Amino acid sequence: MFGGGTALRPSTPDGRIKVTDQIVWINCVPPDGVPRRMAAFAGESLLEVLDRHSTPGIWADCEGGDKENSMRPYQVPVDFYSAGVHCAQCAVHIPNPWFDKLNRKPDTEVRRLTTREEGNSSFVRLACCVKVRPDMNEMVCVVGNNRSTDGEWFGGDNPQAF
Repeated sequence: MFGGGTALRPSTPDGRIKVTDQIVWINCVPPDGVPRRMAAFAGESLLEVLDRHSTPGIWADCEGGDKENSMRPYQVPVDFYSAGVHCAQCAVHIPNPWFDKLNRKPDTEVRRLTTREEGNSSFVRLACCVKVRPDMNEMVCVVGNNRSTDGEWFGGDNPQAF
């Protein structure tokens, strides 16, 4: 049962899966100007990578939308039966040739990018809607200052806010 030649083996030369084969390297330039090289795994969202590495300039209040949007390999980036993304504070600029390799923009991302106050380039995407794939290895992403101009939600000067 467990021996012989009947065990399933991955299609690698030695029949072993290496963690380093699953890592995708992302090069990020945050607003502080200090470039960072981050390890990502195929199948997770770019927002999960940026959050894990505590990247400056990312304030994703909605954390990628509804919790159903967990970006696991068996899911699509946005659950079309939910509200989807709504804060757009995880916007990143991804230049070519990597921009052409990204997954399709969902309707909720397009709608949110057109209604946000900050200007958009033609290469802007929301990090919560970008799915990391192996062909995106050594991708460059530039993070702008995504802080909302509405101010702090829980630290404003108006005592009547709550």
